[in-house]
Formats: sequence, C-alpha cells, structure tokens
Amino acid sequence: MLMKAMAVHRSFAITPSAEIGSPAAKSAMVARAGPRPGPAAALETLDFMVSVDVYVNETTRHADVILPGLLPFEESHYDVAFSQLSYRNHARYSSPVLAPSPGRPAEWEILLRLAAVAEGRGAGADVQTLDDQMVAEDLRRRTGAQVDFLL
Repeated sequence: MLMKAMAVHRSFAITPSAEIGSPAAKSAMVARAGPRPGPAAALETLDFMVSVDVYVNETTRHADVILPGLLPFEESHYDVAFSQLSYRNHARYSSPVLAPSPGRPAEWEILLRLAAVAEGRGAGADVQTLDDQMVAEDLRRRTGAQVDFLL
C-alpha cells in the first residue's frame, strides 16, 4: 500500500493512498514534544501511533509505542523564547548537566531513524548519513545551482 506523509506542527501523520474508510486504509501518527489539544477520540481511531517523549501525558497515553529521547538535563539548550522578550540582544546557551545514558539516542536521532524506516531504508540505516543527505537535499531545493558551493 502506498502511504503519504503529511507534515503537521511537531508531528506527522501517515495516511493511506486508498480511500479513507476502506478495509485497505491504515492510519498512523508519529507525535513528539508534549501534549496537544484535540479530541482523544480521534487518536483512538488510529491504527498505530508512535510518540517520542520522556513523559506519559494526554497525547502519549494513546500511543502503541513511546520512544524516550534524552532527559532535559541530558541535552544542551539554547533559549529562544525569553530572548525575544528582552530589550537587549543576548544569547543564552546551557550545556547538558548530566551525561546521556549509554545507548540512549537523542530525539533527532530517533526521528531520523523513524524517517529511515518510513522511507524503506530500515532501522539499521546510518542516521548521520541520512542527516547529511537531508541537509543537502534541502539546500538543493532552496539554492539550486549554488548547492555545490555551499557543500
């Protein structure tokens, strides 16, 4: 069955090319970054749902699989929200307080691995290579002929 990914803010849904409601139709969703408003009944109708989060909340409780990323103290952080409210220009960067648990991937690595599986590359795909390919593809789309100079 052919599937098409639709980009949604902080999540993506996989919808079938078959007509919705037909026996061949399957629906899936990958959600990340906390709860979002919406009827719980809609999440219950999904055939499969994956959440990337370290907490069980109103959204992740509907997931078939919850993949935990790094804990907040294990990740670096660049504060964007509060600097926009400031009357002076500044940047605030916080290094990780704790070392990440061994073998526990960051959220971006989890999402790239899920993208590799969705593209048919398998779970063993090299996420760094996939990341480089996605950046190059995005630059090609945005810059055209200048991409070789940028890479």
